[in-house]
Amino acid sequence: MGRMDRTREQRRCATATRPRGSRGVRRAAALALALACGVTTARAEDADPAGSADCGVWAWRDEDETMRVAYDGLRLGLEEANLPRICRKQPSSPTPEAFAASVKEVLTSAPPFVAALGPVAGARLAAAPLPGKSGRLPAVYVDLAWTVAGRTVPPPPSPPVPCAVVRAEVPAEAWGEVLRRLLPGRPKPSVLIPWTAEDATAAALRREFGRAAGIETRTLTEGGAGVDAILEWAPGRGETAEAFEAVVARARALRVPLLSADRGRFGRGAAVVLAPDAALLGRVAAEAARMLVAGEGRDVPLRRAVRATEVWVDLEAADAEGLAPPLPFLAAASRLRRPVAPAPAREGTR
Repeated sequence: MGRMDRTREQRRCATATRPRGSRGVRRAAALALALACGVTTARAEDADPAGSADCGVWAWRDEDETMRVAYDGLRLGLEEANLPRICRKQPSSPTPEAFAASVKEVLTSAPPFVAALGPVAGARLAAAPLPGKSGRLPAVYVDLAWTVAGRTVPPPPSPPVPCAVVRAEVPAEAWGEVLRRLLPGRPKPSVLIPWTAEDATAAALRREFGRAAGIETRTLTEGGAGVDAILEWAPGRGETAEAFEAVVARARALRVPLLSADRGRFGRGAAVVLAPDAALLGRVAAEAARMLVAGEGRDVPLRRAVRATEVWVDLEAADAEGLAPPLPFLAAASRLRRPVAPAPAREGTR
């Protein structure tokens, strides 16, 4: 289906009227309309025809929800820029050897560039030889960082050129803003970071994070009594984080909201998730790829940062943790998850 045909089909779906008739007829018609209009819960990469001749570019991706959505944005951005179709390359196993073998396999198709999404995939691709027609093959690296007092954590990578480094950067100040809007009666909220241990580097980072966000932080070694919220944050700088299931149980026992920096925690117990705009991250990566193909990023890495964030609120989790989010906070949320209503009882037959 061409782009004009897709646009016409989307317009038809958008203006479709509500089906009429009995309840059963309406349900059947609504289902048919949904299928015709492409309403599905399948993920975009599920449709990638691995090994298909349609795949002109290949990407490796960490098993991370933010990187999954970023991959979708990258795929759509490349399509809109009329660049080759991208497909995800899945190594046969999670070992470095399997990753290296998958790189060699991809290079036989002579792609114009490759991409890696996430720190593990990025580090492995940067270390891999990428011989191209005129030197090293261009590569796009996508990852996530936090900014604390003007510096990024973890530090930005410096992979071999030609390359582009596209990072989502979530500032510590954004967490302070979210907490104060969520808890308007707490100008300086007391927040439990659920770490069971921390080394000197992690402890210094946590304190610096708290100062930048304008919040008080403590870990499990100091106890959780009297805190206003729990913030699940694991920057990987020397901390030992408590298991997420235990963190959820702790939030419900203390009756305080659980906030998370992990998009994958949404719908699993986190009342509020603050995450980067991953779809935008992917589209910026697609634009960086276009610039690489045009010849940029040859001498020094082409760098782009995406600082837009999204706030997701799970009302069911909030209720379980004793939180009633203020209406202005809900109105500004990017996404709301409401409690699942119980199925109505079926009417008896006569």
